[in-house]
Amino acid sequence: MKEELRRVKTSFRKITAHIERPQLQPYRPFVWNSLAPYYSTYSVQFLLDLPEEASQGYNTRQTAIGLTDPEVSWRMDHVMLPMMTSRPMTEPAPTARRSYEPDTRPPKAGSTHLPMFPKINYSKTETARKEIINYGEVPKLRQE
Repeated sequence: MKEELRRVKTSFRKITAHIERPQLQPYRPFVWNSLAPYYSTYSVQFLLDLPEEASQGYNTRQTAIGLTDPEVSWRMDHVMLPMMTSRPMTEPAPTARRSYEPDTRPPKAGSTHLPMFPKINYSKTETARKEIINYGEVPKLRQE
């Protein structure tokens, strides 16, 4: 086993002799300075090419789908939307509880899938009836 480990160790040394450590470069933080949002017309052209009846998805404000006209933006900030009708809250109707009388229920007979496990009746001796048994009384129990 040790001989095999020595052989593996020498093969690792041969392999690492060919590997050169890369030259360290000074740290430069990643900064994304793309100005594409200022000159790209792709999103505007995409919106222009859409048909009028195209759905813009789920949104709650028109600015969620892109730029709006100034008068639309002003209207969203200053004009109240129509009141939505709502139903008044009512208390839930009380539910009547069913009362069970103990005499009307049939007695439980155990599982319906398995037969009743047989119960063995045997008489206990006076030593076995004790709740706490000392180790000195164990040989008496074994004899009984």
